[in-house]
Amino acid sequence: MVQVQLLFHESRSDLELSNATPTQLLMLHYIHYLLISKEKRERKDRERKKVRRDGRKKKRRSLESHVSLQWRRVDITSSDTT
Repeated sequence: MVQVQLLFHESRSDLELSNATPTQLLMLHYIHYLLISKEKRERKDRERKKVRRDGRKKKRRSLESHVSLQWRRVDITSSDTT
């Protein structure tokens, strides 16, 4: 019931819960269920994209670590050519 009230508050509808019919409460509950299901699907999709094909999770690299790896790679190739 609290979740329905929160959803109801966010929707800013003129309907008041104290005057709501059971059908209206059921509709609000169903809308809330659909929103929660959508959030769960989106979260799973984001997690799935983070996993490599071999099943390991991709390591998150900050921009600094990416730049430092690139810089190291450049240094190694330039020292090999001299």
